[in-house]
This record gives sequence, structure tokens and C-alpha cells, in this order.
Amino acid sequence: MSLSDEFKAAKRRMLAMQEAEKKKAKAPAKRGSRQATEWSKESEIVAYYLYKADSSKFLKENYSKKRNVSVRAMSMKINMFQELERGGKPKSVSPHAQTIISEYGHFPVDQLLKVVVSIHRGEFTGQPPKLELEEEETAPEHETVIKR
Repeated sequence: MSLSDEFKAAKRRMLAMQEAEKKKAKAPAKRGSRQATEWSKESEIVAYYLYKADSSKFLKENYSKKRNVSVRAMSMKINMFQELERGGKPKSVSPHAQTIISEYGHFPVDQLLKVVVSIHRGEFTGQPPKLELEEEETAPEHETVIKR
């Protein structure tokens, strides 16, 4: 086999490999199509907090950036929680949504904020913390109360 024959054979193999790679390559996404991504439980807890706290647009934008979620998706998730708490049935409900409402629904907003902060710090364990009940101030028992 001559050098030119070897060159032609190598060129044919290279062209065949390029054709195979073109067939394997995915077609680009169509305009307007969307890819659904699975929300993590932590991101949904943040959305639930934003719903319960009746948060401003500024907070929604900041938390959605921190969680790598679009602002529109965060707003849709907040609306889903609102609809669920009203007793409605939204079109798309995530698997975490009902468990989040049952686990965190009785939490006051300030306790939910502590959970959200622990999520952002990376300290969240996945389990709801015990509620910290505020103790009522009572008069000490050993002191005498003097009436005037």
C-alpha cells in the first residue's frame, strides 16, 4: 500500500468518525421549550418561608439567586403553597410540598427564618428543629410582693 492510499484510508476513517459524532450530538433545544428541574427540599422550604412571611420582591429575588432558581419559578412555587394552604389543588404539586406543610406549617415566621438561615449556612440536617417556645415571664416565687 502506498503512502497516498494510507492517507486516503485515514481520511475516510476520520470523515466516518465525524459523521458518527454529528449523529450522536443532540439537537439544540427548541425555543420556548423548558426543562423541568427537580426542586430540593431545602429550596422548597425557602419558598414556603417566603410565602408565610409575605416577602417583598427584593427578598424573592435574593433567595432565588442564592438557590439557583429563577424568580418566576420561585413565585410559582410560592403561589403553589398559597393554593395548597387554602385547600385548593394546584396543577403541579411537588412531592415535598405536602410534607413541608405538615412539618413546618405550625412554625411561626421567626422560627422558619431560623430554618432558612441554617439552610443557607449549610447547617440544615433535613429534619425540622424543635420549636422554641417563648417562656412567659412570671414573678419569682421566693420574693415577697409588697402592695402599696
